[in-house]
Amino acid sequence: MTVVCTADTPPNLVADPSSSSGSVTLTVPSNYSGRVEMSTSSGSVSSDLPITIQGKKSKKRLVGTVGEGSGRITLRTSSGSVRLLH
Repeated sequence: MTVVCTADTPPNLVADPSSSSGSVTLTVPSNYSGRVEMSTSSGSVSSDLPITIQGKKSKKRLVGTVGEGSGRITLRTSSGSVRLLH
């Protein structure tokens, strides 16, 4: 699954794309600000946004924040990779 936000998407975006089988990729606007939670059971997580990580980052889970905003992104899959892009 691939979701691409437009330039008009507000920086406090709330999104919860998930899949039971296959990778999940979300491209957010460059001004996104808020909480990020990414996880997979079989695959890896990656982001090209500057995330302040909370707790430990692993190959299968990442929790943190981008900026100071009130947005919330949760990306999950059971089988595949999870990517957050801007």
